[in-house]
Amino acid sequence: MAYTKHTERLWQLVQEKGFLIAAHRGTNGGNVIQNTTLAYKNALLQGADIIELDLIMSTDKQFFAFHNGQEPLVLHQNFDIRTKTSKEILQYGCYNDNNHISNQHLELVGEILETFRGKCIFNIDRSWFYWKETLEFLSTFGMEDQLIIKSPVQPSLLKTLQESGNQIMYMPIITSYEQLGQVMEYDVNFVAAELIFDNTTSPLQSKQLLSDLRGRGIATWVNAITLDDETTLCANLDDNRSIREDFSLGWGGLIDRGFTMIQTDWPGLLYRYRSERT
Repeated sequence: MAYTKHTERLWQLVQEKGFLIAAHRGTNGGNVIQNTTLAYKNALLQGADIIELDLIMSTDKQFFAFHNGQEPLVLHQNFDIRTKTSKEILQYGCYNDNNHISNQHLELVGEILETFRGKCIFNIDRSWFYWKETLEFLSTFGMEDQLIIKSPVQPSLLKTLQESGNQIMYMPIITSYEQLGQVMEYDVNFVAAELIFDNTTSPLQSKQLLSDLRGRGIATWVNAITLDDETTLCANLDDNRSIREDFSLGWGGLIDRGFTMIQTDWPGLLYRYRSERT
């Protein structure tokens, strides 16, 4: 298998566990706020192997863990967090799932990465809005075997990543078979593919494709998260179906296809199912 640089840790975990559990924004609920150290620790305690960390940059180029668009829910504000300075961002308290203000605030990505150095793999999401700055920032940590950065398949992003010379692990968001070929045209550390599909006849969910990618040393990520009642990321083989009907009818279908990494909002339940299957 043609493993690429920095992927030994990733593939060792896959071989040990069969597939890896990725926690969507950590695991939040109650007074545990999404994209915080507490949410990430909570996810690891529930058996997650990978933590999704959403990244935003302030106007003074400080990086925070936050999913832009969640301001009304988490901060009870209607602005775009990316238009604020770091000083302004730190003034806002976070609201919990009970709609109560907490003593928690948005956290700096650098402090989070240092807290979890050597402890897990991070999937860095939402960073492509400030791609050049993000790549430069992440390169300062020497954590290449712990960080997987992702983006949509856009020539400008791929060119920037290639020209940076940064060997950070890269995962494109793939919505069509043709995009796989596009990514392979660039000299980037292409180690994983996030595959989006809305039906079970899509070529992006075929066992043959997943096997072929694994043979190339490319892991496959699928989103079992259920964002809402309309959005379909994995042909409804998702969290809601797994909980409503049976784990085998949701997550089981993804495992049987051969996906390497499954992102979920319920890592504890998926961990339990993984343990029962092995």
